[in-house]
Amino acid sequence: MNISINYEEDLQKNPLYLTLMQKSSLLQEICINNWIFALPRKSSYSEESLKNHEFILSHILSPSEELPKTHFINLIGDEVVINEQSIKMKNDKIHQCVILFEEFYFTKDLQKFKIMCIDMPLNKKFGKRSMSSNSTVKNVQESIEFIHQNCSRQIERKIQNAIKNFNLRMQKVFDYKQLQINIKLLYDYCINIASNRKIKDDQFLFLNVKIAIEYIVMDAVYEKIFDAITIENSEKNIEFNKILRKLSNITLNDLNLSHLPEVTSQVNENINVLRIELLKIDKSKCAFDKLSCIKNVIDIISLYNDNKLTATDELLPMLVYIIIKSNYFYFISTLIFIKEFNLSQILNSEAHSVGSAFVYILTTIEAIIYFIQTNEHMKLEKNQLIKKTITIDDVKCQTDYIDFLFKCIYDNDEVQLEKYLKIPYSVFIKEKTSSSSEPSSSSQNSVSCHPLCACLSCENLKNNSSSINVNLTSQNDMRMLHIAAFYNLPKIVSLLLINDAEIDATNENGFTALHIASMNGHQKVLFLLLHGNANINLPTKDKKTSLILASMYGHEHCVKALIFFSEHTHMAININAQDIEGNTALHYASQCGFLIIVDILLEYQAKATLKNNIGKTPLDYAYNSVIKKRINDAVKYQVEELPVAESEFVFIRKQDLAEIFEDTK
Repeated sequence: MNISINYEEDLQKNPLYLTLMQKSSLLQEICINNWIFALPRKSSYSEESLKNHEFILSHILSPSEELPKTHFINLIGDEVVINEQSIKMKNDKIHQCVILFEEFYFTKDLQKFKIMCIDMPLNKKFGKRSMSSNSTVKNVQESIEFIHQNCSRQIERKIQNAIKNFNLRMQKVFDYKQLQINIKLLYDYCINIASNRKIKDDQFLFLNVKIAIEYIVMDAVYEKIFDAITIENSEKNIEFNKILRKLSNITLNDLNLSHLPEVTSQVNENINVLRIELLKIDKSKCAFDKLSCIKNVIDIISLYNDNKLTATDELLPMLVYIIIKSNYFYFISTLIFIKEFNLSQILNSEAHSVGSAFVYILTTIEAIIYFIQTNEHMKLEKNQLIKKTITIDDVKCQTDYIDFLFKCIYDNDEVQLEKYLKIPYSVFIKEKTSSSSEPSSSSQNSVSCHPLCACLSCENLKNNSSSINVNLTSQNDMRMLHIAAFYNLPKIVSLLLINDAEIDATNENGFTALHIASMNGHQKVLFLLLHGNANINLPTKDKKTSLILASMYGHEHCVKALIFFSEHTHMAININAQDIEGNTALHYASQCGFLIIVDILLEYQAKATLKNNIGKTPLDYAYNSVIKKRINDAVKYQVEELPVAESEFVFIRKQDLAEIFEDTK
C-alpha cells in the first residue's frame, strides 16, 4: 500500500475519468476483462493531453497471465510494472508514478471495475512539467553546494553573516514566541537575498532554493528552537510521556491486530529495526526529514505485508505500537516543530508529490498522538490479572478458587474476601459437593460476624485463627496483596496485612506489592505497605527499586512519599540504586522531562555523575536546558566520594585526645 500521498481531488470530476465515462464500449471492455484504469491527478496533465486518444489508452492496463498483480500491458502495447508503491513503464528507467490508492467503481449497469489513482501520467510526454520528476536537495551538505552553484559568493556571505548575527542576538533569548518570529524573519531574509528573477521564474529552482535555505537555517538554530518548544510545552510533554510509560507493556493484540498474525509477527521480530528507523527523527533538523522517518517506518511495515495495500485502520495501530515501544519522549514537541517550522511550505505544496506525502504523514502523526492521549486507560492484555466473570458457582479447582478470591479483591468486597480467606479450598469444595446450603461448623467457626465486629468470639478468632488463603499464588506468582496494590484498594491491603499477608512476596518478574504501587502511582497503598515494613530497597528481577519505578513512571507524589518515609524512619532509602542497565531514578526522571522529580532527587543528594552501562549520566539524558541547568548546578556542590585505603585511616583513642587537649592548654 502507498499511504504516502494525500489525494484530495474529487475523483468523479477528474477530466480523464469523465472522458472514460463517455466511452461506454471501452468502459464495458474494461469491466468484462478485469482491466485496471490508472487515473493520474488532474493537476498533473494538460487539457491538450485529453485530445490525444493514446492518452486514455495508455492508462488502461491488462494484467499479464504470468504475473497478474505486478506486470501489465496497456492498450497501446507498452509494458507496465508495479514495484512496491510505484508504477512505471518497463522501458523507462527514470520516470515512475506513485500509487495513491485503489478503489472499485460501478457503472450504471452495476458492472465493477478498478481505478488505480496515481500522482502523474504513466508516459511523461502527457504530463505537465512535474516537480516530482526532479530531485530536490536532501540534506544540509547538498543545500550548501546548491546555494554555492546557484548564488554568487556575495550572497553566500550575506546568508552566513545573517545566521551568525542571529545566533549572537538570540544567544540569551529563551522565549519561544520571540525565537519563532525571529527565525521566520531570518528565513525570509535569506530567501529574498538568494532569489533573483531567474530563480523566481523557475518554479522547481525556486522550490529547491527554499528547501536549501531551510536546511541551512535549521541546521544553525534547531537545538535552540527545539529546546524552547520543549520548555514552552513542558506540561503537555510530561503528561504524554507518563501515558507512554503507562502503556509500555502494550502488545499488538491489545490493538486488535490478532487477525494479521504474519504481519504482527514480523513487526515484533523486527521491532528494534523499526525503533532505530523511527529514532532517526531525533537527529533530523527539518520538518520534512522528521516526517521522512515516519514514512520509512511505514514503508518497512508495508514490506512485511508483501507490499499489499495495508488499510489505514491496520496501519495506525502498528504505528501506535512502534511509537510506544520507541522510548522517544519528544513526540508532542516534534509535532509542534513540524507544524510551526515548515519554513519552505513544502507541506502545503499540492503540486509536489513530496508535499502531498507529508500532509498525509502529518495527519497520521496527529491521529496517533490523539489515540494515545485518549486511550490512557486502555485495558492491556498483560494487566488482565483476574477473571472478571467468575462466580462462586464456577469454582471447580484450586486455580478457580484463587481466581474467585482475586475477583473479590477486584470488586472491593471485604465481607466476601474475609469470609473465604479462612476457608481452605478442601473444606469449600467438600461443602459444595455435599450441596450444603450453609457452611459447616468448622468453616462457620472460622468466619467473623462482619469485618468491624469486636465481640468476644470475633476477637478470639482474630487472635487465634490464621488466614490460610492469604498467601495463595496464581500461576504467574501473583498474590492477593499484588492484586490489591495494582487496583489501588487501601482497605483491602489493610485487611490482607492484618491477616498476615507476606509483604515482600514477589511475582514472576520479582515485583512486590510496593513495586506495583510505586509503578502505578498509588500513594495510599504505598504508605500502608511502608508502615507494614515493606522492604523499600528490594529490587525486581531487572534490579528496579520502588524509587526507580516511581521516578520512571512520573509519579512525583510516590517519590515524595518514599523519600519522606525514609527520612522520618530508620528505613534508609538507596536513592542512587542502579537497575540492570545501570540507570538510576535520576536517569529516568531526566530522560522523560519529569522536572519535579529531578528537583526532589537532587535535593536529597541523588548523584548526578553516576554512569549507566553505556557510560551515560543523567546530564546526558537531560530533557531540556532547564533540567540540564538543575543537574549542572547540583554537580557543582556534589563532592565525588573517592575510595580510601585502609592504611590511610588513623584511629584516635580517648587517651590520645586527652593528651592532645592537655598539650593545647
